[in-house]
Amino acid sequence: MHIRKIRKALEGIKEYVPGKNIEDAASRYGIDERDIIKLSSNENPYPPSRRVIEAIKSSAGKINFYPDPNTKKLYGVISGYTGLPEENVFVGAGVDGVLDTLMRVFIEAGEEVIIPIPTFSYYEITSIVHGAIPLFLKMDDNFSIFSDEILKKADREKAKMTIICSPNNPTGNIFPKKELIKILDAFDGIVLLDEAYAEFSNYTYIDLVDQYDNLIVLRTLSKAFGIAGMRVGYALLPEWIKKACLKVATPFSIGYLSIEAAYASLNDLEYLRCVVDKIKKGRRYLEDNIPFKTFPSEANFVLVDVSPLESSFAMEELMKKGLIVRDCSSFRGIGKNFIRISVGREEDNRRVVDALKEIFEELH
Repeated sequence: MHIRKIRKALEGIKEYVPGKNIEDAASRYGIDERDIIKLSSNENPYPPSRRVIEAIKSSAGKINFYPDPNTKKLYGVISGYTGLPEENVFVGAGVDGVLDTLMRVFIEAGEEVIIPIPTFSYYEITSIVHGAIPLFLKMDDNFSIFSDEILKKADREKAKMTIICSPNNPTGNIFPKKELIKILDAFDGIVLLDEAYAEFSNYTYIDLVDQYDNLIVLRTLSKAFGIAGMRVGYALLPEWIKKACLKVATPFSIGYLSIEAAYASLNDLEYLRCVVDKIKKGRRYLEDNIPFKTFPSEANFVLVDVSPLESSFAMEELMKKGLIVRDCSSFRGIGKNFIRISVGREEDNRRVVDALKEIFEELH
């Protein structure tokens, strides 16, 4: 007999749905893995810089030791990159790991977290896991939402936290700075601003961190820096919040090689600029040439409305052609007609545009 010990709160959580992988497409349609392009997970299509590869290789012989959990050199280089003091930097195992730590710091069981939707589904998952009640606010047809709506919801429900993603995943749009400031001025809870895609955008609000003691900005090295497999994220936050994070953070959450890779990445900003320029150029190409409706993006992906097709059908048709994109129907509040396409290399982008043109022409 099995004794039920799993927490009841987990019964209402839907498992996180990642993008399809190359093995899925290869086995389902009998396609050689070498002919498949994965554009479903907002990964960087370009490998990390040579400095990163060399740093990993030269450090591999030291992984029998625990890493320094508060490594001065990593905190120092993040401080130099962002322009904020080390006292305002907290590092964790990806944005997800940092977010989990912040939930431990702030959330009491039964408190509420405001989440504008559609957005990254892990916000909902970690809120529920930590005992919070997520309060969803649906964006309009252009995926905009305004401070008045958030503040009204926060006041009525006495919310503890608001999570905003800018640029937003999966829509690609930014949250206006003036709207953010209105929330920071009026909301007595914590505002988490996820800027995971900030390097691809012309907008960042990290300058507000030292002006507001209720703002936390999340960043990652998984996207523009191209080290998603190393799982390094960080928060820019008031010093009093950092001190609380250090009390509850998982010990040694970032591996030795991850620290070395992150340090090398942040010391090769010329390579970063080169990669970001390529991705921005690819983004413009997708927005200008995809025959279906696209939405302006400030990230490394483009949201596509494939109406009258359903997203699941469009995804499968592209997968038959060896192209993996993201069916967005698993994102709460977005509906069944949207796919998200990560920006690839130049040849990848041409191939996905050609495939979508074929699908579009079959409709007309």
